Amino acid sequence: MEIRVLGPLEVVSSTGAEVEIGSPKQRELLALLAAHAPHAVSTDRIVDALWGDDLDHLSSLRFHVSKLRDAVDPDRTGAVIVTQPPGYRLGTGTGSVDAHRFVALIDESERLKQGDRFAAVQLLDEALGLWRGGPYAEFEYAAWAREEVTCLEELRLVAIEHRIE
Repeated sequence: MEIRVLGPLEVVSSTGAEVEIGSPKQRELLALLAAHAPHAVSTDRIVDALWGDDLDHLSSLRFHVSKLRDAVDPDRTGAVIVTQPPGYRLGTGTGSVDAHRFVALIDESERLKQGDRFAAVQLLDEALGLWRGGPYAEFEYAAWAREEVTCLEELRLVAIEHRIE
């Protein structure tokens, strides 16, 4: 499974089929879990991010988790959205999220820069090729996403500068 957040949220199954996630809350929940992968996000933090300070939404959260699992893990393997105290985490790992792959490619490019500049440039090209628009485009104004968006945009500018060099 691939979760794309460097632009509008897209989910692609392991077979290459696009996975439809229609509910805005489920889309935001998945984006929030993707931003924090591979770490668990507490239920309190999720409720605060999706509904504000009103913690009476725990049952709504469980409903949206269940519906999200139906969409991204129809066989219910439990491998995509994992219940882990104190909340939930993305079980697919950071390699399935384009933003995390982008950061990893930039890091690897930096390591190769002194020894193999050609390979470093190829990694930069691959990393920059992951971008389809603004990061977390649907959620860029959500409080939980602001720092993540800023960091990714700054890292993108650094990658472009290094590519030009």
